[in-house]
Amino acid sequence: MLAVLLVLRSPCQWSSLRAFAAVVPQTLAPRSETPAPLSAVDVLDEVVEAAARTEQKLTYKIATLQKQLKDPAEAEELQKQGDALVTMPKAKWHDGLTEIQVPDYTRWDDDGNPLTMTVELDPSKDFQANAKLYFKKAKKITRGLEKLTPMIEEAEAEVARWNSEVTAAKKWQTELASSGTLSPGTEESLWRLHESLVKEGAIKLPTAPEPEQEEPEDPEKEARQAFKRKRGKNIDCFRSPSGHEVVAGRSSQMNEHVSLKLAKGDMPWFHSDDGIPGSHVLIMAPWNECSKEDVEFAAKIAAYHCKARERGIVPVMYCEGGGVRKAKGGRTGSVTTSGRQYKISVIPELPED
Repeated sequence: MLAVLLVLRSPCQWSSLRAFAAVVPQTLAPRSETPAPLSAVDVLDEVVEAAARTEQKLTYKIATLQKQLKDPAEAEELQKQGDALVTMPKAKWHDGLTEIQVPDYTRWDDDGNPLTMTVELDPSKDFQANAKLYFKKAKKITRGLEKLTPMIEEAEAEVARWNSEVTAAKKWQTELASSGTLSPGTEESLWRLHESLVKEGAIKLPTAPEPEQEEPEDPEKEARQAFKRKRGKNIDCFRSPSGHEVVAGRSSQMNEHVSLKLAKGDMPWFHSDDGIPGSHVLIMAPWNECSKEDVEFAAKIAAYHCKARERGIVPVMYCEGGGVRKAKGGRTGSVTTSGRQYKISVIPELPED
């Protein structure tokens, strides 16, 4: 605090004191300025970009879903092959049989006899067991069609909507460029679209920092965080639903360490697909000990730590870690894979800390 001591010797000095007292509070008082609210013109470009990103994200989602969609004719063919195997006499089956000619009751010759078709077999299973495999494959395709078709239709409707919004927003930009201002009707429509994009999460509103509060001690959370950093700051460690350790490289050097030092045998190894750069992720357990949930868990981590995270749905490939090799002449972290590859599309997500 500033203390001022004045020794007054004349009436003139009283007058000077009054003037000084009027000035000091304005000079020393803290200034509190509230930021001016944004205008429609301020947010226009952000709205156009956010609407275009939303449309692009939905378009990619449709393409990803359509890749998973199978032709219904394929399900019909599998069902037909299963139906034919059910009619085959047991006497015609023997261990090691890899294919067989079966009647095709959807096609007939001139004499009214069914034509034949070749059906591949699992040599370790009889006709009935092979038929069940064909029925299962057909049912999987049918279920996929029933699940994915409405999702695609809904996404297509959303794309059409956002395409319309982007077109309108670009017209507002033209209006601003030509007249230097926006009409009241345009401003109202712009704020309505801005609010919609905020709800979609495409636009983030600035928030005032909350006062720091001491969090209550959570031993389980502290243990998880300690486990996450057990291999250093550039490798994240997690526990899969089955309890297996899952590691994710966070730098080129650590990606290489995960792939070339930690990956062994048939440990499942994951990376974003379609040439998308991203982290190397590994489940440190044998392939046959990893559940479907473990695979999806690790794939979501790989999707989260890749350059396409904002797309909403990311393709991820996975294979046996023992088939991952250093790319000849490649940069640090560049690898190649050999052997069979599998693909899965997931929503990018990290486990809760």
